[in-house]
Amino acid sequence: MAGPPGYGPPPMGMGPPPADLQSAINTWTILSIVSIVTCGCLMIPGIVSLITLSNAKSAMAMGDYMTAQSKLQTAKTWAIVGLVFGGLSIVGNVLRFGMLGSRY
Repeated sequence: MAGPPGYGPPPMGMGPPPADLQSAINTWTILSIVSIVTCGCLMIPGIVSLITLSNAKSAMAMGDYMTAQSKLQTAKTWAIVGLVFGGLSIVGNVLRFGMLGSRY
């Protein structure tokens, strides 16, 4: 005899949230915004990261923590790509204006 509906093991992919999932999503949201600001014209990685983080938040709200974790990993990759491009852009601009001086 089965118990009342709603009592049983959670479906595959569901269960208790990982302890640091929400804080990781918040951290990478901030870093995605930083990558948008630092990249200048090359904002695409930061925007993709923010959209993917939004999907991770939605999955987490629905209780699908495995999907949220997967989307978080994808968003991390895009945010890191954006931060690297942003860093290279800043270094390139510093070198360019440092070498040209006040001529331009």
